[in-house]
Amino acid sequence: MKQILKSVKLKDEVVDVHVEDKIIVDIQPPHKSRNDDDAQIHGLTGARIFPGFIDLQINGGLGQDFVTDPGSIWALAKLLPMTGVTSFLPTLVTTTDEKLEQAITTLERSCTFKNQCARPLGIHAEGPFLSPSKVGAHNLDLLRRVEDRPVWLDSPHLKMITLAPELQGAPDLIEELAARGVLVAVGHSDAKASDVESAADLGLCYGTHLFNAMSGLHHRAPGVAAALLADERLTCGLIVDGIHVDPLMVRLAWQLKGKEGINLVTDAVAAAGLETGNFKLGEMKITLTEGAVHLQDGTLAGSALRMNEALRNLVSMTGCSWDDAVYTVTATPARLLGLTEPRIAVGAEATLTCLTTDGEVILTMIEGQQVADAIGPA
Repeated sequence: MKQILKSVKLKDEVVDVHVEDKIIVDIQPPHKSRNDDDAQIHGLTGARIFPGFIDLQINGGLGQDFVTDPGSIWALAKLLPMTGVTSFLPTLVTTTDEKLEQAITTLERSCTFKNQCARPLGIHAEGPFLSPSKVGAHNLDLLRRVEDRPVWLDSPHLKMITLAPELQGAPDLIEELAARGVLVAVGHSDAKASDVESAADLGLCYGTHLFNAMSGLHHRAPGVAAALLADERLTCGLIVDGIHVDPLMVRLAWQLKGKEGINLVTDAVAAAGLETGNFKLGEMKITLTEGAVHLQDGTLAGSALRMNEALRNLVSMTGCSWDDAVYTVTATPARLLGLTEPRIAVGAEATLTCLTTDGEVILTMIEGQQVADAIGPA
């Protein structure tokens, strides 16, 4: 099938992007672009075109929670392209081994609409090896010691794990998982900066939701946040919803880490995409009011953020370019997962997102197939 994305903005140029089957086959200025009578035309004048977005931390959305119902991973995958996301790591907060294993089975199971949805790249296990003092919205009763090794740790579908490196036995686990290619992250941790630096020597290379549920920036007792900002080996996951991190701290993180060291995530929960109401995050009850999601005691419990909104917020808060903002959800996560860098170029896979000038999704394509537009899923 031939398609032409007409008059889109690629970096600083206005171009026509020609797609045949799954591949971008030509990119030309409109006045030089060939006309194919049998091509489907997408009139996108003024829209920005980018590689499809990757979300490394998403717990659910639109009423679906991956812990409550691991089978909902595929259902939400069909809706994520509406936010520009074309790949993601289904994230499970601290839960039972049974739920993790069900999620892994869900990824192994064939899906009838698999070619029409965002691609689950593997599981992100956020827990259970977390610090009780930084438990956040996780179930304290389900935390466990590192030596209580679950079977799912050996699954090839485990692509990322968030843990507290100060726990007994954590260094050996970090070294083992990193050697296997698992993305190991510090999070929900009360570690000293020196603990994080030692863990980085063993292969830890990421920080989950910077500034949240971690020791901080104290000038005489630097903690996890300080280590993440200071160490060039470490990439910081960042929730830019204006709630989890103050805009001033977003600017600080951007100045210190830049597009190579920042990875925007949504940390979206079941409440994302809805107005108000009560939902579940694993075994915990959560409430969405005025755009924020909390436990009953007021603790923040994930977000109601969409990825295109996160990008718009980053541009607004830091003054960075859209290209640099999108880098944090394309090239940066791809590098972390060992994937080929996504790009809009001749010969590249036609997995892409087009945004209006104000950051709304107008079209999303996966392997040359339109899977979402301004109205909703295709």
